Amino acid sequence: MRRLSAGVLFAAAGFLVLTDSAAIGQTYVLWNFSSSGDHFGHSVAAAGDVDGDGVPDWIVGAPHANVAGGTIRKGNAKVFSGATGGILFVFWGNLQGGRFGEAVAGGGDANADGVPDLAVGEPQGLAWPGTLTVFSGTNGAPIHVLPGIDASGTFGASCAFLEDIDGDGGADVIVGAPLADTVQGNDGEVYVFSGMTGSLIHNFGGTALDQMFGLSVADAGDVDGDGTHDVVVGSRWSLLPPVPSQARVFSGANGSPLWTFTAGYQSFVYVAGAVPAAPSLVGGLVRFQGYVVDPGPLPLPGAMTPRLDLRIVP
Repeated sequence: MRRLSAGVLFAAAGFLVLTDSAAIGQTYVLWNFSSSGDHFGHSVAAAGDVDGDGVPDWIVGAPHANVAGGTIRKGNAKVFSGATGGILFVFWGNLQGGRFGEAVAGGGDANADGVPDLAVGEPQGLAWPGTLTVFSGTNGAPIHVLPGIDASGTFGASCAFLEDIDGDGGADVIVGAPLADTVQGNDGEVYVFSGMTGSLIHNFGGTALDQMFGLSVADAGDVDGDGTHDVVVGSRWSLLPPVPSQARVFSGANGSPLWTFTAGYQSFVYVAGAVPAAPSLVGGLVRFQGYVVDPGPLPLPGAMTPRLDLRIVP
């Protein structure tokens, strides 16, 4: 069997595809699943060598998967052998509409047994705070079921393993809850848990309404060179107060903020108050009242009127 060099893994329309970076323009379709409507491939991640055959494996989420003759949209996640394409494990969610498999992660050895483990998020459900389950790569048994705190906070919508930051020998886990209410509504929160004990190490919160801090999370590597890996968190733009889309990096050692990267612009803002009768054309703020092309998925605040602000500079 030919060993593929490092490439790109992606999934769409029931296909799981690996592209070979050593053979430009060539793709190899490894598996084709015929099930429809289960959103197979909504999330994918490298799993490390789970079965010990020397070939990396993968985990794939299908958050709309139905139990045959049973629960609708319970969701599942499957771990596949990188060598044979065979299924190593199938994990199922616990809740109808829970979207188990919305986020998946692999490659971290949470219990330090020498085999990489898996993590799967189940973020949705009516008044459901969400969960993140860490499964053993050795036997598929749950190691931890980490519960969310905020009802409907979508805890488990994003997840990633993090190199051991608390010094206990096991990989740790980052979990996002982008609809959690911390300071304002849907500002979002991110948690870092010990993979060994399941105890909370750090938590970071959003700062603005509908910011959805925690939409994406990842191990940032050792950004500040202190010997401990750090955490990077993604969030979208916010209206109140106006905050652009961001990626923020936090210290894994003490949780302090290290860097904030922004999109560099904000497509529109909402401002209260009357439109000036005769705004200055230089150095002034010109307000165009009317509709915005894409105000986002949420309804406008009742007291606010959509406007586009343009500052004229010399």
